[in-house]
Amino acid sequence: MNNYKLIGRAGEGAHGFVFKGLDLRTQKYVALKKVAVNPNVGIPKNIFREICSLRVLKFRNIVKLIEVTSMGSSVILVMEYLPWSLADVLKNYDKSLTLSQIKTYSKMMLNGIDYIHQNHIMHRGETDIEQLAIVLDTLGTPNDETWPELKELPDYNKIVFTPSTPKSWRIILSTADSSTVSLISKILIYNGIRRLTAREALKHEFFRNEPYPCKLSKMPKLKNEAPEMTWNFADFDECLEKLEKK
Repeated sequence: MNNYKLIGRAGEGAHGFVFKGLDLRTQKYVALKKVAVNPNVGIPKNIFREICSLRVLKFRNIVKLIEVTSMGSSVILVMEYLPWSLADVLKNYDKSLTLSQIKTYSKMMLNGIDYIHQNHIMHRGETDIEQLAIVLDTLGTPNDETWPELKELPDYNKIVFTPSTPKSWRIILSTADSSTVSLISKILIYNGIRRLTAREALKHEFFRNEPYPCKLSKMPKLKNEAPEMTWNFADFDECLEKLEKK
């Protein structure tokens, strides 16, 4: 870890806290994700999967894993530093996103998803159960008509959810134009045979109709970032302990 200077907290990842650091060799900012490892168990499977996946996935729309190092009994993932997430933009941007900006974000995500899928990797939400609950709340409980192959799934009927009816995309996306609703309704469906792949979605009329996706120079930029302060790595564990108690 002698190659990095710790600057401050950057956020919280799926498997640990993320800190902003400076690579002293390149003078570029990096994200440092610290993951505690039990010496008797080894690296958790989910972290090992993340490391292996990121080592394979080298693409402009996927965060870059620079290196994996260690500090004591912890594993440190050194990653490309991104000052804002899309969630930060949606929460803190002082204007509504334009349709052109939405299209650019959508292209970024679909390009990244397409690359991931081409490498036989699937990305999900926070947890499988949470993702299922969100899908069921929106699309309703699947049946033989909406998902013909449902009963052929290996874990069918192991988890029972409260029956629900599907919501109309026209109500959910009440202000969206017809091409937006068309794209969403063809991506978010149960039947995998009818569902658009990420690559097919990129060819949808949504991206060909005006307004077109905007250039990166026209994308939102948040004005303020947390003030920088230089920390010592000796403070790393103490900081994490305080954060985990909250």
